[in-house]
Amino acid sequence: MKFSAINSSVSNQSADCLVLFIRSEENQIQLSSVGQDIDATTEGLLSNLIKREQLSASLGQVDVLFEPYGLKYKQLMLIGLGDAAQLTLPKTRKLLSKVISTLDQRKINHAALSLSDLAHANPEPISNNAQAQLAQFVCEAAHASQYRYTETKSKQSSDEEKTSANALKNITFILEDAANIGSIERSIAIGAAIGAGTDLTKKLSNLPGNVCTPTYLAKTAQTLGKKYGITTTVLDEAKMKKLGMGSLL
Repeated sequence: MKFSAINSSVSNQSADCLVLFIRSEENQIQLSSVGQDIDATTEGLLSNLIKREQLSASLGQVDVLFEPYGLKYKQLMLIGLGDAAQLTLPKTRKLLSKVISTLDQRKINHAALSLSDLAHANPEPISNNAQAQLAQFVCEAAHASQYRYTETKSKQSSDEEKTSANALKNITFILEDAANIGSIERSIAIGAAIGAGTDLTKKLSNLPGNVCTPTYLAKTAQTLGKKYGITTTVLDEAKMKKLGMGSLL
C-alpha cells in the first residue's frame, strides 16, 4: 500500500475514486468549502441531489456517483458523517475502516481523500493537527483491512490469488493547506509503522505453536533489532534462572 500527500484543489486531481465526507446540521446537508468546490466543478451536481433529497448524510451512509461530470475521477464516493454531535473518536475510526473496506470491495486501485470535512466535523479533540491524526488512522485501518494470514495455508492457484488479492494499492491525501504536508507525511509513517507492527503481531499469534516457538520469537526480535537499530537481549534458561524468573521455568 502506498500513501502520499499533495497540496492541491480536489477538483484538479484525478484517481479511480474521490472520497468526500458530508455532514448535516439540523437534518440539513451542509457542503464544506471542498464540497462547494466539487459542486461548482460539476455544475451543481451535489446541490441538485440535495434539493431532490436523493443524497443522505446519515452517519456511515455511502453513496457512489459514477463518472461525475467535470471531474477526473471515475467515481465520487460520498460518506455521511451525520450530525456533528453524533461523531465520536471510536465512531470516526470505525467509519474510516468502513471506507477502506468499501474501496477494496469496489475494486478501487487508487483513492483520493480530503480529510478537512472529517477533521472539522469531529467534536472530540483528536490532536493539534486533526487531519494528520486522521491520516494516521486511515493508514492503520488500511493495514488492518488488508491483513491476510497465508503462512501455513496451501498455495493458491493464480486465479484464486487474483480473487483474494486486495484491490486498493494507493491512497492520496489532498490538502488545501501546504503547511500541513510535513505533519501528514509524518503521520503516514507512524500509521504505516503501527500497521506493520500489528500485522506482525497477528502473524505471530496465528502461527501454530510448533512453528512459533520461543526460539522463533527470539530470532524474529533479533531480526527486527538489526533492521531498526534496536538493542535486543535474548535470555536463555540459565539467565532466566539467575534473574529469579522461576515461574517461567
